[in-house]
Amino acid sequence: MTKDVLVSIVGYQFDVNEEEATELITSGEYYKKKDKHYILYEEHLMEDEEVTKNIMKIGDGKIELVKRGAGNMTMLFEKDRIHTCAYQTPIGELMVGIHTNQLSIEEKEEEIKACIQYQLEVNGEHISHCEIRIKIQQRN
Repeated sequence: MTKDVLVSIVGYQFDVNEEEATELITSGEYYKKKDKHYILYEEHLMEDEEVTKNIMKIGDGKIELVKRGAGNMTMLFEKDRIHTCAYQTPIGELMVGIHTNQLSIEEKEEEIKACIQYQLEVNGEHISHCEIRIKIQQRN
């Protein structure tokens, strides 16, 4: 895969009144080191809000997402495991629990696809069932 990639992430939240979907399509940088894929990209949640810089690490049956910006967090997705992380927000810290039910990663020469299904908890309370679909493809 080339260094310049297109990052597509679609997230779904269930159990919150209605199914809610969010989508991010942006450019990013890709590199591979010691059998682990690294994808660097930025996201803008709102026009006037600070940019969030993200590093996604894919390998060893895990996906790690490190977010730095208006809210800092490191999320770790690993099938049948529960991981907790501190979510630093401008109004304080929240403890987030992630219980990954399903995790699939499909690697091809020109793209990587992943699907994550997980339960989300905040401060010990169940918030929703979530799904994230990720597609990383080289730009032509």
